[in-house]
Amino acid sequence: MSSSTTHSAQWHDQPGFGIALFVINLILMAVMGAMVKTLSVSYPLTEILSYRFICAMLAFAITLPSVGGLAGLKTSRPFGHAVRTVSGIVSLGLLYFALSTIPLADATALVYSAPIFIVVFSIPLLGETIGWRRWSAVLLGFIGVILIAQPGASMNIGTLAGIGSAIGAALVSIFLRRLSKTEKTVTIGFYYNFTGTLVYTGWAISIGWVMPLASDALLIAAFGLLAGLQQWALNHSHRYAEASMLAPFEYLILIFAALLGYVFWAEVPSFTTWIGAAIIVASGLFIIARKRAIGQT
Repeated sequence: MSSSTTHSAQWHDQPGFGIALFVINLILMAVMGAMVKTLSVSYPLTEILSYRFICAMLAFAITLPSVGGLAGLKTSRPFGHAVRTVSGIVSLGLLYFALSTIPLADATALVYSAPIFIVVFSIPLLGETIGWRRWSAVLLGFIGVILIAQPGASMNIGTLAGIGSAIGAALVSIFLRRLSKTEKTVTIGFYYNFTGTLVYTGWAISIGWVMPLASDALLIAAFGLLAGLQQWALNHSHRYAEASMLAPFEYLILIFAALLGYVFWAEVPSFTTWIGAAIIVASGLFIIARKRAIGQT
């Protein structure tokens, strides 16, 4: 066994630690969502996104020496990086818009319907064959989305943004799966966050940068710090536990978001939101279990 193989095996010998890091990542994501909702009252979303991308980019820049510095950014798959980066930038922008306009639990539940769209996109983009069981889970998941969205003439544009964010997140997942076969994690993350920094910082400056009030400076600094910590926890969680082991825990964020929404904004999810979220979770978990059963990664 090579040293690299041994090192990889040692990483995955601590699944409990990996799961703990992954749950911390989810808690930080929920807290950041609450911060976005708070900051969006006084600051443009483009500026908030700029803070997020700058801090995340710095987190990846610090790790660049581990892949040989700037030489580690060399890639033979620019198109894959471009699609992953654009999808991610748009998805996060739509998520922040949803968080600023609809209840925290609703926005989170809609975004975490992404596994449903992953199944749909995996047919043309990955050439997968989808059986009737997963198609049934997809249809069930769409019912969950409809229950939360309640489409009609009065449907909130934030709801549409949440669904759009889920679609973007699904594309990100598909292209990450393809890129991860040949590209380093640091390379993928740096291109994404560097581009996001340029896009949203430039956009925020063009519409008028709002200088933070002294009373908000600490919150903004904490938001940036949490963005870096969340990226670190997410990346390192996959070093200690397999992705298939971590995936079922992802839906804990729905609980964290609902609690934060209730504590800070007295948001009580409607009955249809709870039912829709439960259906989305059941659909997602079945899709994950079915993929594992048939040996797909």
